[in-house]
Amino acid sequence: MPSELENNIRAAAEKLAKALADASDVTVETKYVELDPQNPEKIDKPFLVAKTVIQLDGDQETIVPLRRSETGSLTLDEALLDLHLKNVMTTTEYRKSSIEALISMLPIRGR
Repeated sequence: MPSELENNIRAAAEKLAKALADASDVTVETKYVELDPQNPEKIDKPFLVAKTVIQLDGDQETIVPLRRSETGSLTLDEALLDLHLKNVMTTTEYRKSSIEALISMLPIRGR
């Protein structure tokens, strides 16, 4: 019959496995809305600024929308892209600290 310690280790490992499975892909989307001066509380129809998908194995995909200017060249809103990159960094750090916290809760056997 398993001991209470073994049951606790098994339960913690299951929680960690579920958390890792849930965190296998993290998606960060940054959007904007155009505010209506007549109704500034109404926030609908958000437009995508950028989207990043980060996989647990380190693979990353970022989609950055560009607009074609009147002259035909592609333009990027640097301020909104910078905001998106900050969101990605914040999300990555949060995910890292969450996984580290989960791992630290696992009891270490054999000590």
